[in-house]
Amino acid sequence: MIKKIILVTASVLLFLCSCSNSGGKIKELTFAAIPSEDMVQTTKYTENFSKYLEKELGIKVKYFIATDYTAVIEAMRTNKCQICIFGPFSYILASEKAGAEALVAIGFKGGGYFSYNSLLLSYPGSGLHNMDDVKRNASRLRLTFTDPASTSGHLVPRSYLTSIGLDPDKSFASVAFASNHGASLLSVYSGNTDVGAANTQSYTRLIARGKVDSSKFIILWKSPPLLWDPFCVKSTLPAELKEKIRGAFINMPVKDSASFNQYIKYTFEGDKMRDSLIFREISDSSFNSLRVIARTIKSLNIK
Repeated sequence: MIKKIILVTASVLLFLCSCSNSGGKIKELTFAAIPSEDMVQTTKYTENFSKYLEKELGIKVKYFIATDYTAVIEAMRTNKCQICIFGPFSYILASEKAGAEALVAIGFKGGGYFSYNSLLLSYPGSGLHNMDDVKRNASRLRLTFTDPASTSGHLVPRSYLTSIGLDPDKSFASVAFASNHGASLLSVYSGNTDVGAANTQSYTRLIARGKVDSSKFIILWKSPPLLWDPFCVKSTLPAELKEKIRGAFINMPVKDSASFNQYIKYTFEGDKMRDSLIFREISDSSFNSLRVIARTIKSLNIK
């Protein structure tokens, strides 16, 4: 018994000493990004951001690109990443399930935040011209969303369809997820789906890059403005470190303009306002209106 007490005491002392020596200091962070239609560009800006943060924080910062929104949420929940870009809806899920905390979002130099829209689109040969046509013919139509945790590619268009009496899971001939906005747009463009969800930024970007012709799309519906993707941290990080990360993002357009501009040039390609964009501080409450929409979909279990 005495030997056991000595061993336990020694183990506790060793643990306490190791904590004291480390001082609880965080030695490594991981930055994660959500998937996009251009993984080369996404990987480039994620790597650039990680190098910049590492320099500003004095802490090793690794990075990875997730295969889908759910993978990013799970990575933060299990503390495999501590800094993330989330879509607005995936941020709401992550704040509920993984302890995510919004720090900054893209805004304008003169004030305010950048916004975008969700779209429901079709192609000329579909015979669809508006949402009344969709309602009349839903039972024969193929519907495509982007990712289950996407704001503009799933949550918002699903909520809208429900509001006009269409159950996405029952009213249509089929429903599928394309994985990202670009894939959903190309599915519509090629006639492989009749109604596809996407956002205005991906739509504008594909047109600007010559990937698609706008005349081959019919925009059936456009949502009210939505806040752009927040940059977030794990809420359990020390308060001082969270503020340093926030400050690093806010100062990035000046301190590392090359990396910031690469992100802006790709993400907002084709947008006339992109030269006036910066990072602005944002709070969790900014997403409350989206939470209200999310609560209308019972399967999401949003509080």
